[in-house]
Amino acid sequence: MAAIGRRPFHILLLLAGSFTICRADQAHDVLQVINRVTTALTANNPAEAIAPFDKSFAGYATLAEYFINLTSAYSISNEAEAVDETDSTDETKLTLDWTVTLQNERIGTSERRREHVQVRLVRRGSRWVIVELSPLNFFAPRR
Repeated sequence: MAAIGRRPFHILLLLAGSFTICRADQAHDVLQVINRVTTALTANNPAEAIAPFDKSFAGYATLAEYFINLTSAYSISNEAEAVDETDSTDETKLTLDWTVTLQNERIGTSERRREHVQVRLVRRGSRWVIVELSPLNFFAPRR
């Protein structure tokens, strides 16, 4: 009888372990989405950089235009590091310390930008999409 009494406790531990693994997977998955954006910008590929954004995102058209203009005018290096993260089952909010260096090799200029960027991602089926990003003007070709 004692073995039956312990079984729910073991099941609870297994469920708690699964929950922790799911959270770790979620954090990894959303950071992969951000990495997709940074990698695409560095590769001067605006179509790939905008791909993780939901088209219903209020700034979608503006950001797509910013990405096109940036990648056509500059060589870009950038990185984003998560400094804060809030997760729920189907949503993650991130504060990213994002650094972008824009080099115009034609005229020999360089500009470095660094800012905390707020991003909200939601799960759509099996994938994560970006539904909010601010400030948008961080990616404006001219600030």
